[in-house]
Amino acid sequence: MDLVSRAGEGGAECPSCGGVFYDADTLRALLAEVRDAPDAAPYSRPPLSLNDPVQYLRCPLCPEMMNRHNFGESSGVIVDICNKDGVWFDDGELAQVIAFCASGELTKSEKLAHLRQQQRKEIDARGRELDRVILQHARASIRTGGSPMIYHLIHTFFR
Repeated sequence: MDLVSRAGEGGAECPSCGGVFYDADTLRALLAEVRDAPDAAPYSRPPLSLNDPVQYLRCPLCPEMMNRHNFGESSGVIVDICNKDGVWFDDGELAQVIAFCASGELTKSEKLAHLRQQQRKEIDARGRELDRVILQHARASIRTGGSPMIYHLIHTFFR
């Protein structure tokens, strides 16, 4: 793939397919300029096509295969990400991502992701506490003449 630098934008474009590639810092700066624009139109997710074959791409800068991600977890725009070098947008995808960011949907998505992460931490903490209590009861049961089989089963599953 032969890329041509996009003058003044810091990205690179493929003249044959119209795709563009941005390193993470340049992309962050570009999206910060349009993020949560007060006059932006409401975002409309692109239609989902299950008939298109999934194709993984190699990074245009290194030999690694890129991972496919739904940009912002909810945009409906599937971008290709090289963890080392940056993000590849097929023709038209960058415009969709800019519209997603400008509409405020990326900010909403990030807030929801943060909330889900907090909930996972709370659930994990409750699970660890439950494990501790069950193991404590099993040990108490053994000390008071309870079944060693119960202790063995609980100790096996709650190490």
